[in-house]
Amino acid sequence: MLINSPFRMVFASTVVCLLLFWPQALPAQEQPLGRIVNAHATTLNGVTVPDSGTLVSGDLVITADGGSALVELSSGVRLKILEDSFLRFVADGDKVRAQLLEGAVAWESFGKGGLVVTASKYQFEPAQEGPSRYAVSLSKEEEKILAGALQGDLLIRMQDSLNTYVLVEGKYVVIPTSMVGVSLQLHAQGRPALP
Repeated sequence: MLINSPFRMVFASTVVCLLLFWPQALPAQEQPLGRIVNAHATTLNGVTVPDSGTLVSGDLVITADGGSALVELSSGVRLKILEDSFLRFVADGDKVRAQLLEGAVAWESFGKGGLVVTASKYQFEPAQEGPSRYAVSLSKEEEKILAGALQGDLLIRMQDSLNTYVLVEGKYVVIPTSMVGVSLQLHAQGRPALP
């Protein structure tokens, strides 16, 4: 039987419009970058995290005095955000960029990719494949970054430069954030990375 009533005509037209315009009518679904699996005195975009929560690109995690958060990224990287820290998560291709605005973070990974931590004008990531553990802290008050390679070598790069350095396992480096025109190599207990 053909559509012959006005109600059926309107219904059919509505269904056709919904099918044609549905993808544009809904906001793009953001892919989760990971999740907060445990939190204490922590906010996610200004809202208190009761115990856990999902992370998407652009999220800001803040831990208060005495607070902390444990984060698991989709890539398998695990991060511990220490107290009094500000960390923004941003999707960057197949990696996650964790922008440390202040405070401290420690992380472990099981491969080379997955996470890049940035602090001030520096970025930090694993220098090799395999298990690794690192820690980075940024103190705006003291104007310095402290980075440690607990397991595996840590690749350090100035964001506005092609210069990269490898901090060898078991070593740490203190980097003044106000350092201008001074080679990082003079301060790091590492070696320049090979091109």
